[in-house]
Amino acid sequence: MTQKYHGISLLETIVLVGVLVLALIAGTSMLTVSINTAQKNKNRFMATYLTQECLELARNIRDTAWRQNLPWDCAFEYEGGHNNEFSIKPNSLPANLLSGIKCQKDLSSININCQKDLGVDISLYNNTNEEPIKWSDDTPSKFFRKLTSTKDPTTPEEIKISCETFWETRGGKESIIISEILTNWKK
Repeated sequence: MTQKYHGISLLETIVLVGVLVLALIAGTSMLTVSINTAQKNKNRFMATYLTQECLELARNIRDTAWRQNLPWDCAFEYEGGHNNEFSIKPNSLPANLLSGIKCQKDLSSININCQKDLGVDISLYNNTNEEPIKWSDDTPSKFFRKLTSTKDPTTPEEIKISCETFWETRGGKESIIISEILTNWKK
């Protein structure tokens, strides 16, 4: 009696390899989508945080102006109109060294009544020489920030502050914008 050995045929092997290749391709593409989504969520989270920080810096400017007996809205205006765009970032000096020190940025284009240090570096926005936000260790990030102040002449005790944080992606530019109304609550 002869025994037949049953093994895997060439056709079965090719089919098995094809199924494994398809499974690997599907797994790899799912991994790629997952990594891209995680990176996009990380960027949106960081941009949201930086945009909220921008609003906090604007509130700090208003409050510091009050403490220094300056007009509450002095840093958000300049001789050019009522809709102004600024670059804004925390001052690099420690808070206890700020009192009485002049701003490190040139504020000559901003309202002349606002020459004391407000604890924040604020300058007119210029997209031709914009500088990325720097992390605490002074390394540049991929994020840029712009503060826009809009003052309606009919409501002189309010300023609409809009903070925008934007960054470049493979698909173009993305941004997060948050707006708030600052008021002269000490009036």
